[in-house]
Amino acid sequence: MRRLAFCCLCLLIVGSSCSPKLKTVAVEPTEKVIDWQGHRGARGLLPENSIPAFRKALEYPAIRTLELDVVISADSQVVVSHEPWLAALFCSHPDGRAVTEEEEKSLRLLRMTLAEIQAFDCGSRGNAKFPEQLPVATVKPTLAAVAEAADLHARSLERPLPFYNIEIKSRPDWDDTYTPQPERFAELVLAAIK
Repeated sequence: MRRLAFCCLCLLIVGSSCSPKLKTVAVEPTEKVIDWQGHRGARGLLPENSIPAFRKALEYPAIRTLELDVVISADSQVVVSHEPWLAALFCSHPDGRAVTEEEEKSLRLLRMTLAEIQAFDCGSRGNAKFPEQLPVATVKPTLAAVAEAADLHARSLERPLPFYNIEIKSRPDWDDTYTPQPERFAELVLAAIK
């Protein structure tokens, strides 16, 4: 049950995850509110889970929440990435070669430092699933870098700071291979949020 609860854990962080002052929003129980979320930023327009994509999402006034997934690097950094590996669909090696499907799952973020992860470009090739996506050279950012950039952009747009929907994925067969043990994973994410 503990593992199932952790697997389904989804943290909704109010305001800036890096700010000591968190804001709250009161909603009347009878009021119907749709929480429009920038899923992995604005991945239909810019590379998913990238700072440019999160900034773009905030340019749409209806977007209140930025949705993202996190993984952990070898040096215990909380990195924004949907997969705990470098995806063949849109990531390239530091020398420009595309990551292949055969090798992608061997490029485990848990075994790479943040510097090693950020040597890969995960945006220049675009994403064939999103034909309107603008290819942009970009790296997998840390959670802190996303929150800082998004909050700064929101202020520059004179709009409220975004909410953050932070997803943690954990599966027993991924423990110590693609992800840390659930307790350690949760500790690192909560420490980054605080």
